[in-house]
Amino acid sequence: MGFSISTHSATENPGTAYLEEKETVLYRGWMLKKEDYQTFELLVLQKNARLFTSSSSYLATHHLPNWYDRLSLYTPETVAIADLETAENVLESLAWNKYFIKDFVKSVKTSIGSVITDSHELPKIIDEMMRLRGEIEGGLCIRRFEEFVPHTEVRYFAIEGEPFSPNRKPCPEPVWFAAKRIQSPFFSIDIAQRTDGVLRIVEIGDGQVSDRTGWSCDRLVEVLSQKLLK
Repeated sequence: MGFSISTHSATENPGTAYLEEKETVLYRGWMLKKEDYQTFELLVLQKNARLFTSSSSYLATHHLPNWYDRLSLYTPETVAIADLETAENVLESLAWNKYFIKDFVKSVKTSIGSVITDSHELPKIIDEMMRLRGEIEGGLCIRRFEEFVPHTEVRYFAIEGEPFSPNRKPCPEPVWFAAKRIQSPFFSIDIAQRTDGVLRIVEIGDGQVSDRTGWSCDRLVEVLSQKLLK
């Protein structure tokens, strides 16, 4: 398709010796913490090359509080908490029936899950996050629980303001809205149908670290090539 591919290690002798000047770099790999991504960007810039997604654009989608206000119309109500010691009090003040708990990046998708009905259950969620991941990244996000129809979640990708579907079908309105509102050149948009039939944005994330969920490799490379290899 016209892409050149090289590997990069964030932990073992990181470097960018393979880069040519003025090249544009698209990262595909595991999620990187803020500091690791900034280091990667610096290495690229030192080679007089550029990242397709800058550090600021990466964090615009990677951390939920950075995109929530722009998409609050289409996504569950969310409160971000930086100070974990106040988290239980915040839940009590919200008085929602159910709460979906995650940090700024990820939720607990195994073991005890991420949904609670009582503020006193929160410490168990936090302990499980720490056990599984070793840290709470950024802080906590308390999301009002919404019931979604099973197996209706679809991942879309937006590239330079244009959304794409995995099957070439038209993208729904919330996807177009997100594609135009979020300041990132490449990100994913996950949409699910609520039990009342309304389409909701479940999550967005940086496209570089988003899995191909529902997408063939050929389809993803096809839409990327349309935008990057003009």
